[in-house]
Amino acid sequence: MAELAIEFYGHPLDGIPVIGITGTNGKTTTTYMIKAIAEKAGYKVGLIGTIRNLIGDRIIPTDRTTPESVELQRVFRLMRDEGVQLIVMEVSSHALDQDRVHGIEYLIGGFTNLTQDHLDYHKTLDNYLAAKKKLFLQSKRAVVNADDPHFASITEGLDIPLTTFGIREKADFSANDIEITTAGAQFAMRTPEGSINIKRSIPGLFSVFNALGAAAACMLLGFDADHIREGLAKLKSVSGRLEPLPTDGDYSVLLDYAHTPDALENVLRTVRGFARGR
Repeated sequence: MAELAIEFYGHPLDGIPVIGITGTNGKTTTTYMIKAIAEKAGYKVGLIGTIRNLIGDRIIPTDRTTPESVELQRVFRLMRDEGVQLIVMEVSSHALDQDRVHGIEYLIGGFTNLTQDHLDYHKTLDNYLAAKKKLFLQSKRAVVNADDPHFASITEGLDIPLTTFGIREKADFSANDIEITTAGAQFAMRTPEGSINIKRSIPGLFSVFNALGAAAACMLLGFDADHIREGLAKLKSVSGRLEPLPTDGDYSVLLDYAHTPDALENVLRTVRGFARGR
């Protein structure tokens, strides 16, 4: 079905670079960060993901993280017809296992992390990991979280160039002098091209990880330090990702999509780090 869809819609990805991001948590935020950086570099960007699909700022409704192959290729055709120069997309384990993304060659495949999720479908963590790893069979380069406990399993046997990011492990892209407050996170990002001072309005250590992964992918695309710094600063929030909601009282309300044990723990730990009172 995927091959027929590609033919039917006239090979819509020909000549357009595609970045695919997989992992249990952080896919949405990472893709929005890459979009913001690329737009600072003057690119028109198409985005496919959990919240919505976007062509620039125009919203295209979506029902799932990664659409079925026919719908996916139809959206690619729309993006091509509207002059999109780069596509960044979330790639779910279901999509990889069911061949929804069959026939797509990713310029860069990114891996955020792996924790317990979707075991009703995959049955075991090993099956879940194997589904995620399929992304790299369709990628020219890999960008992988070196701090994730499954790093060795994810990278074992990879025969494509590997770029790593992380905080605890030695990595190509890393962070130090990390400060996390209610206003967000700031840190020094160490890259192969030198250090970049980063300010993020999304708080939490996971925000640092997502920024590192996004920056690694963008630098591989040829974007420079200014594009990365300005793009990450421009992205004020991502819908449903520690998103502050307006209130009329002396309390704060944050909306978050966390639906796995690890994601919920990360959110609670982050909020406790800057909460005043309970």
